[in-house]
Amino acid sequence: MALLKKLQENNKANGGAQQYNAFGTVFAVKTAKEEGGALVLTGNVLNTNPNISTDEVLTVKFRGDSAGKSLTNFIKGNGKGALKTPEETAGTFLTLEGCFVVADEKDGDNRILSARWLNTLASSRSNDHENRSFIENVMATAPRISFKNPEVLNGEPERITLPVNAKKITAKVKNDHGTFDREFTAAWAVEKLGKLSPADKPVVTIDTIEPAGAVPITSKEGLEATLGEQLVRGTKALALLRISDGEDVLTRAVYVQFKKDGDDYVPDIEKSLEDLFKNNVFKGVPNEDLFAGLSDGSIKFESIPGYRMSYAGDPTKDDNAAFKLISDVKKGLTQRYEMIFGTESNGYAKVILPGIARTDEIGGFSPFNILAETPGTFQANQFNTALIAPNTEPKPAAQPVDEAGPAPDFSSLESEFDNQMPQDEENEASAGMRP
Repeated sequence: MALLKKLQENNKANGGAQQYNAFGTVFAVKTAKEEGGALVLTGNVLNTNPNISTDEVLTVKFRGDSAGKSLTNFIKGNGKGALKTPEETAGTFLTLEGCFVVADEKDGDNRILSARWLNTLASSRSNDHENRSFIENVMATAPRISFKNPEVLNGEPERITLPVNAKKITAKVKNDHGTFDREFTAAWAVEKLGKLSPADKPVVTIDTIEPAGAVPITSKEGLEATLGEQLVRGTKALALLRISDGEDVLTRAVYVQFKKDGDDYVPDIEKSLEDLFKNNVFKGVPNEDLFAGLSDGSIKFESIPGYRMSYAGDPTKDDNAAFKLISDVKKGLTQRYEMIFGTESNGYAKVILPGIARTDEIGGFSPFNILAETPGTFQANQFNTALIAPNTEPKPAAQPVDEAGPAPDFSSLESEFDNQMPQDEENEASAGMRP
């Protein structure tokens, strides 16, 4: 190896350009006990993980300054007497963050999973957690806070959407000549957020997509049929469209329109397709050339299903996840979101979403936490599917997960997840759950 190359490789090994590969997981408890003032668990993961089988029994140990808090959080989520016997909380589901498998240590036959924080997703000792669930195998953008500008000054937008991880945002600004995109700092948006009155109700959402569900498109008729299936799932359904010529990848998001049907709002597929074909599906690519490229095989086209989920809780009441997220953003406590999603507002990360499942449909699910399933972020044109595979490496996390704050303590916020799935006023149009 050449000297300079060797120096570069050694620098990486010693910390230069270091990547942090800690992940989050949903964990089913078999036993729990106190050891040295901290919690020690055995059990198995419930979500898919490339390094851990769901059948493998692991021992979980907590590290760092927060190790002692693992015991407090566990008892808070499972009640007094949770450690009466090791098997007392068998069947409890936890969310664990900042995890990695210890390479050179075992607990008997068990591999050791080192974790940083925990929260109780569903306690086997409680009858109030039956609607707790989680969604996996999704990619998501960072949560977004959308609200009316409380004081519109010259050159400012009437409505603001703030991705919680972003340093800068783009908003639509109107003047005498039309509507234009203008860039603002996230600090400006946070200042506006802090000026909302108690009567103002911001909306917290998170856009998710399911790459494993990508459907190949071979014709206009095929696109219409596929969108008809993907957008009918609810009034917040979306589809990420991607085309590739083998080198470049272009993307376009489609959000379903909705209409009133009696007392309910329902997806309006016909209007959604009508609006899609008013102009070119992809900017700069004539529709006739697009579909001709599909016919001769020079273009690949896929439609990836997704959903815009509303965060659990009423953001005006101090007892839920949506309120806590907004409160953290006002205080500048966004580091854990930057750890998962980076600092680019449109980045996607592979995540696990614990939350409330009011129904079996995806439209009835509201997340109250976000776990990094796989570290790193992608732009919409970078991640792989079965059809389109740019083979782009994910952008690594910016700093160690141990330096980012933990998720909120949801056992103290669970008294009300009163989420009525409000429509996002910014967007006039508007995965599978696990037990």
